[in-house]
Amino acid sequence: MKRFWQWPSIIILCVMTSGLLWGCAGSAPPPMYVSLVLTTVKIRPSVALEEVKMYDDAGKVPGKYEEVGTITAHGDYQTTDLAGMHEAMRVEAAKFGANGVILGAAKEPGLGKRITHTVHTLTGQGGTSKATAIYVLPEKLP
Repeated sequence: MKRFWQWPSIIILCVMTSGLLWGCAGSAPPPMYVSLVLTTVKIRPSVALEEVKMYDDAGKVPGKYEEVGTITAHGDYQTTDLAGMHEAMRVEAAKFGANGVILGAAKEPGLGKRITHTVHTLTGQGGTSKATAIYVLPEKLP
């Protein structure tokens, strides 16, 4: 009779231990992810990072411009801030020959997602920022 009760106890102990180890082994926060989707067929050579200017809205762009693409940045809210996302967007825009970025909407996770993330690390619980990569046309001399 004693042997009959030992096996279920051992199995329950193993399941509980593996569950505890699995729950404590959280994955590392996902790195920041930045992508640019081209919206033009005109391929431009890459530009220096210093040439890429940030604009709050299209009305602040000095002169005419052509849209190069749409940039999306996503990162874990604990390791990525908005300034870091904007800098990563500048880098991505420079690769595709854009000399400007018009900032779009930025969205951070709500309190519920942050609590869930803190209790158990989940992927995809970060902030998202969108922008438009542009090429500001040089002004022609008269």
